[in-house]
Amino acid sequence: VSDGAGSSKKSHIASDFCVEKLAKVVKRDFDELLGLNDLVDAKSKWDILSKSWFSEVRDELLNHCATQNDQIVDFNCTLILVIKTRDKFFSCNVGDGRSGAKSGMHVYPIIVPFMTFTVGATYFVIKEDWERFFRSYVLDAVQCDYFFLSSDGPQNYLIDQDAQLQVTENRIYDNIMPGEVYYDSNLLYKPFFEGLLDSLKELSNQEERNERLSELLQYGKYQIRGEI
Repeated sequence: VSDGAGSSKKSHIASDFCVEKLAKVVKRDFDELLGLNDLVDAKSKWDILSKSWFSEVRDELLNHCATQNDQIVDFNCTLILVIKTRDKFFSCNVGDGRSGAKSGMHVYPIIVPFMTFTVGATYFVIKEDWERFFRSYVLDAVQCDYFFLSSDGPQNYLIDQDAQLQVTENRIYDNIMPGEVYYDSNLLYKPFFEGLLDSLKELSNQEERNERLSELLQYGKYQIRGEI
């Protein structure tokens, strides 16, 4: 998932470009990722592999800017990658957005976004020092019931606004902006997802499910048991 900056004229082009390029890179190197699944040092090796993927995507975006004679600042966008294998989540991000999962009664974040609620204050993959803001994660996913990945646009639906923040261990950007980064609980809001899944399970056709999901996210139109 990639989300363009509203202040950048061609950020929508940058977002599409990054997602399409990253998908091709992941597909090309997927066997290399699967080789990490059972390694004790999977986290450190994943950090190297995923950072190389983001670097390749960024280089391609910069080349695109150069060939089009465009300004780099017009191509600001975030970038998030989440991959679920048999028993793990491999994920990484530059900038904001959300990803989380549920296992039984337990909910947990998959990534930690940067500067989620401060308008215009996140970071973008095309910037020169993007690597300082790059973060990678390896999490257990054996008992995962469901997970989600999203830009920050619908986060008011997705994130539990009342959950208490479990302070220190998630303050992973303090070495960049000590005391200035805003953190919230970063936990999914279970009632939204449970209701959404109940609604989608009423339909047997994936195309109809996608249409219902689109209507919910674009227009706030929630349907269940024949009622809107």
